[in-house]
Amino acid sequence: MKKNTVYKILKLFTITLLFSCSFYSKSNNTEAISELQQNSIEIKNSGIGKTENLKNIQNLQQNQLLNNEKEMVIKNFTQRLNENEKLIQKIGPNISIFAPKINKDVLKIEPIDQFRINKNTFPENTQSHILNLTLKDNQIRRLFYSSLDYNENKIKKLISILEQASSSTGYHYNVIGLIFWTGFKTQESFEKAVNLLTKNEQRRLMFNFDTKTVKDIQEKFEKLMQNRNDWIKTVEKIIDEYDNNIANVKADGMILGEMLRLEYDHKLNPDESMRIANDIETLLKACCDHTHY
Repeated sequence: MKKNTVYKILKLFTITLLFSCSFYSKSNNTEAISELQQNSIEIKNSGIGKTENLKNIQNLQQNQLLNNEKEMVIKNFTQRLNENEKLIQKIGPNISIFAPKINKDVLKIEPIDQFRINKNTFPENTQSHILNLTLKDNQIRRLFYSSLDYNENKIKKLISILEQASSSTGYHYNVIGLIFWTGFKTQESFEKAVNLLTKNEQRRLMFNFDTKTVKDIQEKFEKLMQNRNDWIKTVEKIIDEYDNNIANVKADGMILGEMLRLEYDHKLNPDESMRIANDIETLLKACCDHTHY
């Protein structure tokens, strides 16, 4: 009885021990182990992949921003270039016409008494410093002739009218001097702008200056041209009024001189053209932030 009991206890202990050890023994299910290991690797790789994908996305976003900035720069440059080119095309043809003409006028030699602007026609008068300068300085006279396109008939007719007005008294010498000075300064300012706006300068304007500046220069140059045309029209009006004998001006130099003074003393403004030409020069000297081409 006792032996059987001991035997049963030992057998039960053996079975329990063997059952317990089975939890710590190496598994023979290689397929299950492999699957577990694979899942572990995938989890690790998944974490690394997410980090790399995030970096790739960030790099793509940065590259896209850079590309957008480049495209915007190119677009703005192209737009500015096109707008500047349109403005330059309004200047260029006039420069091409007048530049050779100015160069030709500069080389002209004034024939003696061709236009009769001399001390015999206009005796020197202390009341008109400008007129005295015109009589002495052939450069002033040359620019005056150029302001009227060296039109001999027009120039001679005007000089004849001014001579008659001056024969009354010295009182009207100031307005006569102002007429000469207006022609001189109007042409001088115009030639200055033409000489500034060379082809190379036009190219520099087109590539390196903002559109607002180019437009400002273009408008100022057109204003100089308009002032020059207005000056020619003023001379033509003086001649027409004389030819039509307005207020019997042909018969009386005093009336003629007074008509000129009242009509043109406040209208003639050579300072405007001088200021515009200086403004163009200042704008051209002021460089910009764009790359030079």
